[in-house]
Amino acid sequence: KLYESLKMPVAIIDGTLSKVHADAWLSRDSVLNRQAIIKYLDYICRPIGDEELIPLNQDAVSAMYNTYNKILSDIKISCIIWSQGQSDFKSIDEKDYYNVSSAYCYLLSLIFSELTLNNKDCLIYSIQEPFNDASYANTLRLAQAAATYQLNSMNIIPTYDLYDKVLVENPDESKQLELKVTTEEIETESEEDIEVEYNYVFSYDKYIERIKKVIINTSYELKKQYLPASYSNVVATSEVITLTFTSQLKDNIEEIDGLFLIDEEGNEIEYTFDIDRNHLYIYPVIEEDVELSNYTISYGLNEDIYICNLLSSNDMPVLPFVININE
Repeated sequence: KLYESLKMPVAIIDGTLSKVHADAWLSRDSVLNRQAIIKYLDYICRPIGDEELIPLNQDAVSAMYNTYNKILSDIKISCIIWSQGQSDFKSIDEKDYYNVSSAYCYLLSLIFSELTLNNKDCLIYSIQEPFNDASYANTLRLAQAAATYQLNSMNIIPTYDLYDKVLVENPDESKQLELKVTTEEIETESEEDIEVEYNYVFSYDKYIERIKKVIINTSYELKKQYLPASYSNVVATSEVITLTFTSQLKDNIEEIDGLFLIDEEGNEIEYTFDIDRNHLYIYPVIEEDVELSNYTISYGLNEDIYICNLLSSNDMPVLPFVININE
């Protein structure tokens, strides 16, 4: 289908390996000459090691660079699709997410700079995460959200909305699968309602279809239809919080699933909202004599990762984010 669309020969190089850290794709010189990267590797317990040991371990620092990047730098590349799992964030304390994730995003920028050294027109797409388990997905989301501005330089392809709601025929089996289950009451012709359970199962068909839609549209006007909206600015007063997004939002929702206001004591703050084109206006519901000074706005980081309904006008989900509002 790519060939039919582009009308030119297409070669796909698969460089995917499971359980490989991102730093394996960065050159040794880039690692050794940047203290921020050295500190980051030290934090996640990644030894730089001796250069002669690199060929013995595909996950060693710079191992994938030696295998792939040297070859790719001499090839005309049109597009890179980067799908990073949560290998880099398994043991990070939540209080350190901002600093560590910022360093991780800096690491990514160096990797892509080296990959595209001789391919200045190369497009880079970062797939957010296709995980079924919230504990895995939110780990990477927190890292991405904490460094949103750095990641905006890439074309992020979100996947958290690509789940099918499937009726569970055998509830005992669903618990063994460890997938998210919701219970709902449905009306029947009898006097008693019955409870049914649903699984949310990731759809790889929808996943592949979304990636194809994004990467085959090379012109900006076509491509932007399939890129998600991300928040670009925030202005907060005592009465209203105004979030500006990179594209127009859908305004036909009565409630925003997955958007939370949390005060400094960890309490959830109620709110009302309005949407006008690419602006989201949030009105905190607080008592008159209460001042709202330090709080957090988050979207798409709730445990129920399947239910987030803030969409762009082109039905692309908004990128998850965290915003800290201080007095």
